[in-house]
Amino acid sequence: MSTYFNYASRSLIDELRRIASELIVSGHGVVVTDETPTQLENLMEMFGINSCKENRILYRNLLFSVKDTLDKYVSGVVIHPEVLDQTTVNGCALHCQLRRKNILVGVTVDRGLVPVLCSNGEFATQGLDGLAKRCAEYKDCGCDFTMWRAQYNIGEYTPSYQIIMENANTMAKYAAIAQSKRMLPILEVDIVPTEDNDLERAEKVAETILMFIYKSLGDHHVNVEGTLLRVPMLAPGPKCEKRYSPGQISKTTLRLLRHVVPAGVGGIILHVDGKTEDRSLCLLNATATEPSAKPWPIIFSFDGTLQSSIMIAWAGHKKNVEKAQNEFLKMLSAFSNAAQGSYVTGSMKSLADQCYCKKALKALKEKPEPLPNDCVKFEELCRPPPVGPMTAQPFEISAAFMAIEIKSEVGFEEKVIADQEIKTNEVVENPPPPVSVAENPVPESANVKRASRASFSSVAGERRRSSAAKGT
Repeated sequence: MSTYFNYASRSLIDELRRIASELIVSGHGVVVTDETPTQLENLMEMFGINSCKENRILYRNLLFSVKDTLDKYVSGVVIHPEVLDQTTVNGCALHCQLRRKNILVGVTVDRGLVPVLCSNGEFATQGLDGLAKRCAEYKDCGCDFTMWRAQYNIGEYTPSYQIIMENANTMAKYAAIAQSKRMLPILEVDIVPTEDNDLERAEKVAETILMFIYKSLGDHHVNVEGTLLRVPMLAPGPKCEKRYSPGQISKTTLRLLRHVVPAGVGGIILHVDGKTEDRSLCLLNATATEPSAKPWPIIFSFDGTLQSSIMIAWAGHKKNVEKAQNEFLKMLSAFSNAAQGSYVTGSMKSLADQCYCKKALKALKEKPEPLPNDCVKFEELCRPPPVGPMTAQPFEISAAFMAIEIKSEVGFEEKVIADQEIKTNEVVENPPPPVSVAENPVPESANVKRASRASFSSVAGERRRSSAAKGT
């Protein structure tokens, strides 16, 4: 085995470290707006917005043109390559607005997911062809970092060894190419729970994946100090019967990262998807307040799953631009507070949470078949989060709340709370007297069953006696 490698120059390493230090800033986050044109069109159509090219430009301009305070919460923005060719009405390039605010611009360089043959529904990431040329072009356009996504589905037999190895090697090749073009690579590891796996299973799967990735980075001589890792917080599967508090999830996630992520990594970007904005903020806040060691700086990411409130406020009308920008800043401020451990549970009332609540209540009253998938979020909205990180404290339940517990992808069970407010630890003052066995009448259905069994036994006895008589 050869011990000679083409090591990165000292100037290259210093430049990568500088970009990482400017991107990983306490209380700041990375806004991920790298949706493909098709994905953005689908997102707009969900909210009844015309998904033409002009509206895509207007929406991105809405996010990038927030005045004055955007750099107070955002250190970097990830864009789709399409944005580099888009301009505003005044002829200014969209991404140049960010650079004037001292916000770093990055670009997603992978070409999406492709199904792997002879696999159990798994995907690999494509885009290595022509990557070096594209990275050089993006660098000339003023971009400082790149991002590459690999997806892993947690199932009974997935992710497989084949897909773990293939994605790890592909990601290491991407990182080596990006660094050679003086671009800071962000490694996005998207671990998707798809069945009934619990938190412990998710932790073990994520540990195996990250171990393979950092082994492959070493094999390809990638400088890990010049890389960032973007990972989701661990989550149980949608069919898992166990319930975990934000403290349990954050503690397990940090324990996983300490086990496998080298301390020299430039930083970690946490992707938090708690189904609702408030739940996501609780998870991020629990991570910031977790007393366990964090050898690397951690910031948050704000992506398309958290842009529902902005879409609702904007609604595709120019007159609502300022309203949508204020909603955007309000959410960024809340995430910044949560990243520093100062978020108060329930203090951020987003438009999306309010709309999901109204939609779920209306759907519950009308009892449609089947229940809209959007109402899955209402279950988390109606369940008050635990007070402590590892303890479940008593809480009051108001009559205005009606919880919907999703049992499967198509089935659901309704739970309607009593008219008056109750407490989970409430003791009934005047319990009803116990009912004795003699006082408890036997149900009529039970008598019918006993009668049928008796008649069956008599008929069977007659048959046995007649057969015995014939035999004699």
